[in-house]
Amino acid sequence: YISGEYDEEFDNEYGIPTPRGNNNQSTLAIGVPNPKGGKLTIGQLEDQLYLYKLETLNLTDACRELADQLEETEEKLESVQAQATFRIHALEAELQDGNVGLKSLVKMTSTEMDGRLDALRALGKTATIQADKLKRREHELQNVEQQLRRTRRDIKSLK
Repeated sequence: YISGEYDEEFDNEYGIPTPRGNNNQSTLAIGVPNPKGGKLTIGQLEDQLYLYKLETLNLTDACRELADQLEETEEKLESVQAQATFRIHALEAELQDGNVGLKSLVKMTSTEMDGRLDALRALGKTATIQADKLKRREHELQNVEQQLRRTRRDIKSLK
């Protein structure tokens, strides 16, 4: 069963585990308080520690994935910027060559650049959102790591 849950087979009516058999080590209550009253057993404490570790791993993986997504978005943004810069230089060269088709070229450039500018803004917004999510995940990870350290300290002080 999962730590902290009442289990008819193992807990009494107060939610406190009852020792059974020769396995008193894992069922004896120790000094860590149980949210439901009484004290946690070593097994329950180990279950909680295991869940904290899983949560830490999940948050680490999520942060890594967000960092990868942010890197991908930044690469796309750089690519779009490079293409826009190349196109701007090409258009400037065409403008310097003469006045033939100047009006249509300006109109085309304006429309094209507006589209690219919109794309750059969208990519920038996405990168900002992903960076914010990454910061939040990193903060969550730090909180879980603090909880893990406290739990380890509690376990050491109980030994």
